[in-house]
Amino acid sequence: MFATRDLAVFVVAAFVAVLGVSSHVLADEEVAAIQGQVTLDGKPLAGGRIILFTNNSDQFVGCKLKDGSFKLDRVNVGNYKIISEGNGVPAKYTTEETTGILIGVRAGKNDFRLDLKSN
Repeated sequence: MFATRDLAVFVVAAFVAVLGVSSHVLADEEVAAIQGQVTLDGKPLAGGRIILFTNNSDQFVGCKLKDGSFKLDRVNVGNYKIISEGNGVPAKYTTEETTGILIGVRAGKNDFRLDLKSN
């Protein structure tokens, strides 16, 4: 009986410890706000979405576009590749391997203008 109770106490204590460490790590990561506009041949992309990938592809974040505009309030500071998806978006912008769009997110507010080309 005591062994089961001791195990349960240990498991709960370990869970609380891991949760505390995870919260601490997340709190130490620097985040920033980003916003911007995606255009295709100079015109706002009517729909679709953008997805940001870290250089090692381990993390990503994305959002839907509204009249070509996007806004994300909490993006980790760092460098990202951006892919875009939507009607009329050329294939070269739709995969992480072929996109040529790179951005650097810095502390504070970041404003990006991304002009995709059909050709």
